[in-house]
Amino acid sequence: PDVVHSMVRLVQEDKDVDVRSRAARVLMHAAPRAGEAIPALVHAQKEDVPGASMALKAIRSAAVRRRN
Repeated sequence: PDVVHSMVRLVQEDKDVDVRSRAARVLMHAAPRAGEAIPALVHAQKEDVPGASMALKAIRSAAVRRRN
């Protein structure tokens, strides 16, 4: 949980696009536990942060699999 919170904070607040991109990719790998990151990733996706859309897709996909 601490890693997810830290990565969400980086995606939201860091000024460096590379750092935000790497944080998004970490969240992608933490997909089953990263549901709280969705709002931050949607915002990052709108700002064209590389990797944000992939992370968002992975997290949403994991959420769908958990429900089924």
